[in-house]
Amino acid sequence: MQNENNAANGMVLSGGGAFGAYELGVMKALCESGEREFDVLSGTSVGSFNAAVMCQGGDARPALAKLENIWMEDIVESLTRGGNGVYRIRFNPLELADIPADIEHPVRPIADFISDVSYFLRLSVRKTAEFVFSKERIGERILDLIDVTALISVEPFHELVKKHVDLEAIRRSGKQLRMMATKWDYGNERTGLGRMFSNQDMVQGYGHTAILASAAIPCLFPPVELDGHYYVDGGVAMNTPLSPAVQAGATVVHVVDLEADAGKVTHEDLDSTLASMLRTMSIAMSGRIVSEIERVKLLNRLVELGAHQGEPVTVHRYHPSQPLGGPMRMLDFGKEYVTDLIGRGLADTRAHDCREAGCLIARAPKTVVAAAGNY
Repeated sequence: MQNENNAANGMVLSGGGAFGAYELGVMKALCESGEREFDVLSGTSVGSFNAAVMCQGGDARPALAKLENIWMEDIVESLTRGGNGVYRIRFNPLELADIPADIEHPVRPIADFISDVSYFLRLSVRKTAEFVFSKERIGERILDLIDVTALISVEPFHELVKKHVDLEAIRRSGKQLRMMATKWDYGNERTGLGRMFSNQDMVQGYGHTAILASAAIPCLFPPVELDGHYYVDGGVAMNTPLSPAVQAGATVVHVVDLEADAGKVTHEDLDSTLASMLRTMSIAMSGRIVSEIERVKLLNRLVELGAHQGEPVTVHRYHPSQPLGGPMRMLDFGKEYVTDLIGRGLADTRAHDCREAGCLIARAPKTVVAAAGNY
């Protein structure tokens, strides 16, 4: 890998549910290659959670070891815990038949059932009132009754965030944290759709909610209320927040894009309507990353010409050599699959080639630097 001395290292972690395990593999490979610290951590959705844990202090290696332990112990599916550490399907009959989990936590199935009944009673009252008093046509009112998020409880993720994200440690940290969420109920050309949270926002009763907001996948997880407004997954506004990392002072930025190259996706990968819809979204997100890199390239040119103060920025871009899986694999937190994703991130980054990946290797002002090759 190219040696960039005295540079502020940035790590940009994309959103993608379970695919976030791939980011662990990338960071492990970077640590192998000599990276000891990430000074700026910018993330969206699962990338926000990963970034928040990494930002709590210490060198990159011990912080990464802690994050990997969280994934393998508290996030992946567990027989004794019952389910994964991110979400739970309400009224799931398989939970009642999960004998190891029932033995470990005999009261929890009953508590979950009571909680689910209470939730659906409140939801039914609200939906009925909306249906009766709505002025929309009957067909639109019927469609308004459909809410897939009602079937999914994200309480496990709430508990996970509260358990493992130390807000005070992030505020004290010398590392810069940036987390993107999307404004769901407002936003315009002036204010924009995205909202960025930083170290100063990590205060009690607020910081944890900001992480939940960044990870609230639309149509699956419910919007999160904060400051009197509703927020959803930051990926809607910016799935790979490169610009915030640069604005925070990073001059060497490692960007993890969880989408495979467009040319490496086969027709068989797009043989369903859902897969095609998600592919459309991923192309749009990849286009945004390219646009972000072009902005950095322009910034570098201005620095080179002396028209802008600051240091030129190098951007290393990492992404899977092959698609990480179908659309539903984003919600697959099985231990075997998560382990495979970490391994794939490690292998792909070890084999990373800057020319092939289209990395942006900055030139110092009035100095020509050869582009980096295989590292």
